[in-house]
Amino acid sequence: MSVVNGTAPLAGSEETVASGASGGGGVLSGCKWCIRKTWKLVTSTLGMVIVLLLFSFVGAAIFKVIEGQHEKAHKQAVQQASIDVIENLWNTSLAVKRNEAAFKLVLKQELQKYEDLLRAAIAEGISSDVDERVWDFWGSFFYCTTIYTTIGYGHIYPVTTEGKVITMIYSLIGIPLCLVVLVDLGKTLTKGLKFIWKFIRRLYYTGKCLKTKLVQTAVDAAAVPVAEPEEPDKQSTRSLTPVEVVPPMEPYEVDDEFNLPIWVALLVTILYIFLGAAMYCQWESWTYLDAFYFIFISISTIGFGDVLPDHPKYFLLSSFYILLGLALVAMVITVIQDDMAARIDRAKQRIGEVSKTIGLSVDEDDTSVTQVSAPEPGFLAPASSNQNIPGSRHSSKRSSPALSRRNSDLIR
Repeated sequence: MSVVNGTAPLAGSEETVASGASGGGGVLSGCKWCIRKTWKLVTSTLGMVIVLLLFSFVGAAIFKVIEGQHEKAHKQAVQQASIDVIENLWNTSLAVKRNEAAFKLVLKQELQKYEDLLRAAIAEGISSDVDERVWDFWGSFFYCTTIYTTIGYGHIYPVTTEGKVITMIYSLIGIPLCLVVLVDLGKTLTKGLKFIWKFIRRLYYTGKCLKTKLVQTAVDAAAVPVAEPEEPDKQSTRSLTPVEVVPPMEPYEVDDEFNLPIWVALLVTILYIFLGAAMYCQWESWTYLDAFYFIFISISTIGFGDVLPDHPKYFLLSSFYILLGLALVAMVITVIQDDMAARIDRAKQRIGEVSKTIGLSVDEDDTSVTQVSAPEPGFLAPASSNQNIPGSRHSSKRSSPALSRRNSDLIR
């Protein structure tokens, strides 16, 4: 009885360990499932855009703290200097009264001090009005977009040592991230345009919105006679007329091998710029030409910085618009590359077909052409094949019966 009581806890402990192991395995598998789902969501197109947006928000908060405080301190110093100049001039005017020379001397000294202070503020990157804040949150956000898109307008830049170091680190992370997002967005836009373009073509040529699949009916190739018992003289044959079957409708799928025409991609990009120019005319006090010029300079990453938006509340929409424009440019470049690659492949295929007719050999890996030497006489055909050559001694002519008998007599 004691043995049984002693072994019972051991069995229970084994069951507990087994259940704990199975429970641990379930938790581990659940964690792996969550990690896979999270990674799939993050690496999707929407996920990458969200990651880039969060990256911009973090950068904007950092630069606002570092450069914003520096800007605030210098602008307060400039504002206080202007107040001091006015106060000193007023006190000097009361002291000198009608002494014009002394008043001019004091005025010159005060203006020189104020001018030196303004030069120092400009050297520290303070180029706006005293009441205007360049390094606020949305200004810092716009600066972050100019970093990882490599546009670099140059109207705003870090002055502090910390800001310069963080800018370099931020660009090392942001530029590759932005390139990945642009490539992913470009592929998504290309696939969407392929779908729309093939839908328009199908609707134009077939008049149908969905892809149809033809169904073959089982029809005999020839009529087979079948005897009827009640009428043995008559024979029935199957009709050769095919039965009309309504083709089933299937959802339309995009063919990834389909190359989008270049002019379609260019047209979409140009329309995007025209619509964006009209939008900026409503946001800013710009002419249509200035708005078109700003968009073109931005999405081409030239970034002169001579024309810039002034309303901070539109900086987020402006940044997203420019990012989407860069994705369209990447899409156009990809379409042009695919078209050129397809043309090169077709040209190599035609060269190969022509080379076979003129006795040239073209390597598939490169475009080198090798002359194929003509075969020597008798190299390919055996000696017995010479009997089929017209005019030769071994020409295969059918011998007469008399000649055959003569040869047999000689053999005897």
